[in-house]
Amino acid sequence: MIDSKSSYQIYENNSQEIAFLQRMRTLKFYKFVSRSYKPVTFYLWNKAHLKASSFLGTDALETKFLVENLQTDWGIHKQAVIRSGDIIWIKFPLELLEEGEI
Repeated sequence: MIDSKSSYQIYENNSQEIAFLQRMRTLKFYKFVSRSYKPVTFYLWNKAHLKASSFLGTDALETKFLVENLQTDWGIHKQAVIRSGDIIWIKFPLELLEEGEI
């Protein structure tokens, strides 16, 4: 019979393992996106959207995204940083190069 302390420990271990796997999947995605040099579109909370020629990377906490050739109302910026809190979703063309890559 499993007592409540053991049950909690199993739950905690599973939660940590799931969090680790999700983090690794996210990091693999950002690595793939940053190496593909394809256009990316960011949809913002104010119903605007921004286009960039490529996604260059993110910080460790995923709070900022570095992009290249960002198109805005004020022109094109060679490199720019977009705060993740301003973004609702990101549109990026995905192509699987190898089975299970992402």
